Amino acid sequence: MNIQAQEILTAITEKLSDLGNCPSYGTKKQQDDWATEGSGVLSDMRNMIDRLQSLIAQHPHKAKKAQQAIAEIESKKKPLLAKVSEIMYGA
Repeated sequence: MNIQAQEILTAITEKLSDLGNCPSYGTKKQQDDWATEGSGVLSDMRNMIDRLQSLIAQHPHKAKKAQQAIAEIESKKKPLLAKVSEIMYGA
């Protein structure tokens, strides 16, 4: 379970790295494209959190690493969600 939690965390880190930062001075289309990709990453994050929670439910006595991974994913998710929302919805 620890290995799975680490693999999930690594996968999310790679997805965020591939996405990169929003092009601050890019065109509206570039920002929209980034936000669309960012939405996909957010969806992946939700799916990975669900997988981790499922692992925790199956192995509650080995849950520490998975809980740490969830906390780390959530902390990475908040700024991405805020930026994607800002671009897509002007929020």
